[in-house]
Amino acid sequence: MNWFREKHGDILLIAGCFLFLLSACKKKYESPDYSDFQNVRVKGKYAIRIPPELHADKKLNPRSEFIYADTANTSFIMLHADRIPDVQDDSIEIDLSDYTTFARTAVMHAIDDVRIIARDSSDLNGFPAYSFQFEGKVDDIPVYYILTVVQAKYYFFQIAAWTRQDLKNFNGRELYYAILSFRPAQ
Repeated sequence: MNWFREKHGDILLIAGCFLFLLSACKKKYESPDYSDFQNVRVKGKYAIRIPPELHADKKLNPRSEFIYADTANTSFIMLHADRIPDVQDDSIEIDLSDYTTFARTAVMHAIDDVRIIARDSSDLNGFPAYSFQFEGKVDDIPVYYILTVVQAKYYFFQIAAWTRQDLKNFNGRELYYAILSFRPAQ
């Protein structure tokens, strides 16, 4: 054993340090606590969990599937659904990437001094999705904005959520958790 330690001691020490650093640097994922979130379901279309401080406010955008806001109007989440065109009937072909570019461009034109701070292209609960996080200003108010676009069998869904920049750490996290809970029905 002493021979092994003398011969390979430095390698073991380096490997041990590497494993320690790897485990220390690993991002800690906190599982969302949905215990007080509201369940919103539209049979045959989608389900999502909404933070408890948000309430339905359809008058903010009547064309949306839903929009929820807090009473101070500092945090919002909304869902918009567009039926995917039938290529054979409509002679239109649009994929998730094209639709996401359209949605992202619209958001970037609505926010002043906008910058993308994070992006992800993967899936959301088994459905292909693109997600972006933005920072910028709306009416000179610093905002934090999340846009996630999901493709289901019959619909493209846009889930947009935003809050004031100074509320990002709490409200932004809850809005992000709400988006993670979204499940298309198809």
